Amino acid sequence: MATRSDSKLNRLQQELPEGLLVDAGWLEAHGYSSALRSQYVRAGWLDNPARRVYRRSRTPLTWQQAVISLQT
Repeated sequence: MATRSDSKLNRLQQELPEGLLVDAGWLEAHGYSSALRSQYVRAGWLDNPARRVYRRSRTPLTWQQAVISLQT
C-alpha cells in the first residue's frame, strides 16, 4: 500500500506545478481520494488554502498563481 501511495505522490508532483491551485474534483479525477488528500495535507505535501481547494507549495499564495490556476 505504501508503494502505491508513494507512486501517487510522485505522480502528483509531476502533474501539479508547485504553487498552482486545483480543486477537489481535479484531484478526484486523477485518482486522489478524499482520505488521501487529507493525508497529504497532514503530511505537508499539499496545502489547503480554501475548502476543496489544494496546492503544492509552502510559500504564500500570490494573486498571479490564482489567475494562472483559473486560466488552466
